[in-house]
Amino acid sequence: MKKKNGYVGMGRRGHLMVPRGLLNEIFGAQESPVSEPLAFLCMLTKMNYSDRTVRGKLLERGASMLTLNEWSALFGWSRRNTGRFFELLEAEGVIVIDRKCRPHRLRIVDYEELCANRKACDKSDGEGEKPLTKAERMFEEFWTCYHDVTAQTPMEKYAAQREWKRMNLRERTMALENIEQYYMCLPDVRHVRKAYNYLRDKSYLID
Repeated sequence: MKKKNGYVGMGRRGHLMVPRGLLNEIFGAQESPVSEPLAFLCMLTKMNYSDRTVRGKLLERGASMLTLNEWSALFGWSRRNTGRFFELLEAEGVIVIDRKCRPHRLRIVDYEELCANRKACDKSDGEGEKPLTKAERMFEEFWTCYHDVTAQTPMEKYAAQREWKRMNLRERTMALENIEQYYMCLPDVRHVRKAYNYLRDKSYLID
């Protein structure tokens, strides 16, 4: 990387909502090696947007277990250049690499901040705040993931929370895990539903 610490604190410089599907199309159309900033954007796109099981292991939001070959193919780089890029990012504290896993587990340190998660950007110490329940934490994860995937402007959160409280654990899990599948199955993404309507109409029940 030519500019030291160029990716540190990037999430505090403003955000632009871009659909994940569009980014995947852009990277899929690349026919030549990408630049380092584009490679980092590609990494951000390929990180888990929710906790899920990958290759038999639980992988948290903001992490990935793609192989070095898979990353190299995405970037259009050699394995050597890809490995060097990751080492530089790791040295600057931008990513953390768990080398005990096979393939290595890679996590972007400021993923929440880069994805405009308001809680991650909050500088208060949180004194006096009531801890969130498990259901509330799951809803916040759903709320963030839904708008990350659909690129909608978050609205009607309280209505969505009321609907969430009416749902059982199985429904909540399906609602969270099926966001991307729901979005990709839409014949026209302009007709994507608001999060509240997605929950109320049980759009997460994919046939």
